[in-house]
Amino acid sequence: MNLRYAAGCNPPNPLWKEDLIVSKIELIAGTWTTAGDADAGNAENDRSPHSFQERIEVAAKAGFTGVGIGYLDLLDAEQQYRFPTVKTMLADNGIAHLELEFLENWFLTDDRRAAADEIRANMFRAAEASAPATSRSAATSAVVNSMRTTWRLSS
Repeated sequence: MNLRYAAGCNPPNPLWKEDLIVSKIELIAGTWTTAGDADAGNAENDRSPHSFQERIEVAAKAGFTGVGIGYLDLLDAEQQYRFPTVKTMLADNGIAHLELEFLENWFLTDDRRAAADEIRANMFRAAEASAPATSRSAATSAVVNSMRTTWRLSS
């Protein structure tokens, strides 16, 4: 039976090739999807009450292939687990994308830029340490924007 027909699509088209690969849709559970009762409006402390490991596991069980984490939670995860362990936790749960939120003021030239540079350096360090060796160049060359930064962790 043709998979497309079984899925409710039109009857099989004789021009379709049987070896056609259907692409997989990959979704990222953004930071606030798994953050729980975090104070998203409080830039001084918007930490999640849940551990990063819990958040990874919940996202994976819900079918996500990526997970987001806020900057303060990122620092906590580094202190609690260290980045090589975070890399293992992501891989063990089938998480291929790590989203780090968010980098502000990277474009400024005043005193706020120094703090942004420190945050950016920590984000790149996390991406470098969490990415498999085959994708490290992609992780370090990722474009950082003012809202979020997402790295593909596996090829």
